Amino acid sequence: MNTTHYGEGLLALRYLKSMAIGGGDNAAAIGYAEARADWGVDRASVVRQLKSALSGLSIGETTGGASDVRHDLLAALRPLTIVGRLPLRRQPPRMPFLTQTGPARAYWVGESKARRMTVGSYSRDGEGLITKTVAALTVATSEALEDKSIDAENALLADLLDACAEGLDRAFIDRLNTGSASTPASINSAVTPIPASGVSLDDLDADFAMAIRQLSDAGSNLRAAYWVMPSYFAARLALTRGIDGGPAYPGLGALGGQLAGLPVITSAAAEAEANSDDLADVTLLDASQISFAEEEPTLRTSTNAVIEMDTAPTGASDTPTAASATMVSMFQAECVALLAQMSVNWSVRREGMVQVISGMSSVIES
Repeated sequence: MNTTHYGEGLLALRYLKSMAIGGGDNAAAIGYAEARADWGVDRASVVRQLKSALSGLSIGETTGGASDVRHDLLAALRPLTIVGRLPLRRQPPRMPFLTQTGPARAYWVGESKARRMTVGSYSRDGEGLITKTVAALTVATSEALEDKSIDAENALLADLLDACAEGLDRAFIDRLNTGSASTPASINSAVTPIPASGVSLDDLDADFAMAIRQLSDAGSNLRAAYWVMPSYFAARLALTRGIDGGPAYPGLGALGGQLAGLPVITSAAAEAEANSDDLADVTLLDASQISFAEEEPTLRTSTNAVIEMDTAPTGASDTPTAASATMVSMFQAECVALLAQMSVNWSVRREGMVQVISGMSSVIES
C-alpha cells in the first residue's frame, strides 16, 4: 500500500482537484478521489473531507468538517510568508484586547519599607481585530487538472501558494500601503523612517545601529526583534567585503540569516520600495508587539463561473459596470477556477515597535 505524502499543501490541492474534476458534484468528486490509489494516505483524507462536505455545504467549498484541508493549506503557506515566520502575538478575531502604551517596572524594596506600585499604561481596543479578506483566484485548464503526475500537482500548488503569500506579505510590509476598507494598513505605513545616510559600510552600520537603538528606546527588549528586507538586498550585503577581505555581514544571505545577532527574514514583497536606483526599505520590528488575527481559509472551485481575466477587475455587485471584454466562461473554455481565500488582520500594539530605514542602496562601498 502506498503511504507516500509528498508535502504540505497537497492534501488541500487534491481536495480542490477532486471537486474540480467532479464538476462540483460531491459524489463524483468522491469517486475520483477513491480511484486515486497513487495518492497514498492523502486518498483517505480527501475522501473523508469530501464526505464531510456533503451535509449542507456550498458546492466546492471547504467549511465545517473539512478542517484538515484548511490546516494543510495553512501549514504549506505559513513558511512562505513573513507573518507565518514571525512569532506574532496571535489572538482570536473580533476579541477586544488591551494594548500596552507604556512599560511596567518592578522596584527593589528596602527593609521595613513600603513596596512601590508597579504601574503600566494601557489602552483598550473595544472592537478587536476585524479580519479582512485576501483572495488568490487562478484558472487551470481541464488538461492540467487531469494530469496525474506529481510534477503537475506541485506546479498548481506552487502557483496558488505563491499568489496567497505575495498578496499577504505585500500588504503587511509595503510602506506605501496605508490601508482601505478592504485592506489592512501595513505595519510600517505610519512610521517616520530613518533616511539612509550613505553607501559606505560605516554608513550602513550606523543606520542599522540607529534602528536598533530606536526600537530599544521605544521599550523593546529585542528578544523578538526581526529584520525584514528584500532578498536581493540581503544577497548584496552577504557579498560585501570588509577591509580585511572577509564578509562584512557573515551569517546573512538571500534567504535570511542574522544581522547584528538578530534574525533576518527576506521576502520579494519587501521590494515594494525598490526603484530604478536600486533603493530599498529595511524594517526592524518587535514581533511580540504585533497582534495578528487569522481565520481558517476557504477553498472553492467552479467549472461554471464567468471570470473577469484581469488583475484589476471592474466588476462589483454593489456598483455594476458594463461587461468587460476580458470575461471568460470556464465551461466554454474547458477551464476550472480555483480560489483560495484568507481573512486576516494585524495591529502594532505599541508605538515605536516598528522601525524603518528608507532608501538603502545595494551599491555598497567597502
